[in-house]
Amino acid sequence: MTENVIAPDVYMFNDENCQTLNIQIDLPGVNREDIEFRFLGDGFYLVASSADITYKGAYALPAPVDVKKAIGEYLNDLLIINVPYKKDVKMGVRLKID
Repeated sequence: MTENVIAPDVYMFNDENCQTLNIQIDLPGVNREDIEFRFLGDGFYLVASSADITYKGAYALPAPVDVKKAIGEYLNDLLIINVPYKKDVKMGVRLKID
């Protein structure tokens, strides 16, 4: 039997004050105990399995975060991770789009 491996849908965005990174990962059909999430250097790695699909992915973080203060929860097939940045993230320079 062939294993179905796919990358999950991942959404990353700052809170309104640019102090916390919010990570949301869609994991339909996965049980909480079948999720492995690890911060690694300047990114994170995820493996999660349901009855017929294995979700795998490695992702870069936009800025350094304080992993010791990360909070994770799993609700309705959505893994939600909130982790503060190590220092404030500047809003950057806005690009004019034509």
